Amino acid sequence: MSTEAYTIDAVSLFHYLLDILPDRANALVERAEAGEVAIDAPFIAVVETLCTVGSRDAICGVQIALTPVEALEKITDESPIRIRGEDPATLLKVVSLIADLSIHDAMIVTSHRTRGTEA
Repeated sequence: MSTEAYTIDAVSLFHYLLDILPDRANALVERAEAGEVAIDAPFIAVVETLCTVGSRDAICGVQIALTPVEALEKITDESPIRIRGEDPATLLKVVSLIADLSIHDAMIVTSHRTRGTEA
């Protein structure tokens, strides 16, 4: 029997990290924590979230008290959310570049470095 799965977007992921999810979404996270459903975050949604966390002081009027690395750790270590598309080690490489590059360029450079391709 396969587990019911949901995909989370960057906005919902911001709200999750700041603990301001609407009741229905929060109930879904609780079901995922209980192992009843799965929640998948596409790689790009995680990258967008980490970039926003690193570039803003607040979201929806709530102060951001996390660095991008701390946000990634919260997603990978403390949440039931599964990152799809790349591994967390690759995400850390993207996070290290986003202060100097756009999301797009950080992902391209990370792909290049991770896969050892020619530039």
